[in-house]
Amino acid sequence: MELSKKRKSLGLLAYPIYFELLAGVIAGIIDIFWVAQLGSASVAAVTVATSLENVLLAIILIASAGTTVLISRYLGNKDLSSIKSAVRDSWILWAVISLLVGGMGYVFRAEIASLFTSSEEKDTLILTTAFLAISFPGIIIFYAQNMVDSIFKGYSNTKFPMQMALLSNLLILVLDPLFIYGWLGFPQLGVQGAALATVLGRTITLMIALYTFYRSDIIKTLKQVEYGAKTRKNVKDILNIGLPMSGDFIARMGSNMILIGLIGTFGVYSMAAYGIGTKIIVFITMFFYAVRQAASIQISYQLGAGEGKSFHKIGKKVLWLGGTVGLLAGILLLVLAPFLLRIFTNSEQVIQEGMIYLYYMSLYLLPLSLAVSIGGVFLGSGQSRTMFYVTLIGTAVTLLGAFTLPSFNNLYVHGIWISQILGVVVQAVVLLFLFQRGNASIKSIALEG
Repeated sequence: MELSKKRKSLGLLAYPIYFELLAGVIAGIIDIFWVAQLGSASVAAVTVATSLENVLLAIILIASAGTTVLISRYLGNKDLSSIKSAVRDSWILWAVISLLVGGMGYVFRAEIASLFTSSEEKDTLILTTAFLAISFPGIIIFYAQNMVDSIFKGYSNTKFPMQMALLSNLLILVLDPLFIYGWLGFPQLGVQGAALATVLGRTITLMIALYTFYRSDIIKTLKQVEYGAKTRKNVKDILNIGLPMSGDFIARMGSNMILIGLIGTFGVYSMAAYGIGTKIIVFITMFFYAVRQAASIQISYQLGAGEGKSFHKIGKKVLWLGGTVGLLAGILLLVLAPFLLRIFTNSEQVIQEGMIYLYYMSLYLLPLSLAVSIGGVFLGSGQSRTMFYVTLIGTAVTLLGAFTLPSFNNLYVHGIWISQILGVVVQAVVLLFLFQRGNASIKSIALEG
């Protein structure tokens, strides 16, 4: 794949990633939509299983995030031999991780299902276990697609992963009713049909992706060179980048689970408002994570080429793009909150609680956009550990506030909303401070083992 000397703009790299990330969220929604007629136990089972998959995504980030950054660095240095080695070694990591997660998950599927379902909800437990019996072996396919996508992203091709994500969702949308309800003579499998349709849709998508990959200019170019960097070095570099990224993801997911538990103590209306509000917010926040990925691709390439000044140059573009969207989204949220909530519910109590939540979140979006977006510069420059540590600090502030602020001056659940703002403001301030302290010596990180 021949690359132009002039790198793609940040926005052109980011928008396909945005739709790819949204497609990942929508995949679970499609399954829930089709099983809705099977009853609440089926919906609960699919909700648990698809939510668990979001957590499992953090594990493959260990390999996929590091692979993207490493390939982009080597590309900036025009080191095709090391790219060839990095591609090979990334697949070694994929095999180890996917077999461990898929195998262990399948063996202990009942125990895992029981962690997320009440002992009194036997139907939900049985259905969740049945879903996981198919989805855990299918994790091998899910992880493989992530690895293919990571290689293309390393070459600054973010459109192809987006196209594959959209294709996968389209296939799931079509296959779900066939296997769930037995349409057109297919077997009627219920909840297991949703799992099977998801795995089959992803398998077809992966076959197309692999076919495209092995016929691409990437492979044609790499066939002409020998293997470069040693496996041990590549694996070490990938893990140094990927492990903190995975930890960052897990910290955010874990914090969210704790918050859900706390919010639940304030009643069903607060919980419903939070659930609906987060569904609205995710359509905004996914853009910040798309900017982060795009920034990591750009900065790793530039530093691989020895252009240390790009650290601040790209960082300023990232802050401008992410900050502008965060500010505008916050303003729109203030105006559109009641209209957006009515799309999901007719309950006036939930709408009132939801409006208050979204008003608080309008203040949350700008610091979040700055913290998440600038994180891509740290990731691409080999400082993912720094980003992870700052996330831990922000998470600690959020949880401390969530446990203490509700009882302060009768804030109740609003204290949790305020704690989220405080946590992300701390992250933004610390990362911006560290970014300003960065200097040209950062370029050495790109080529260190």
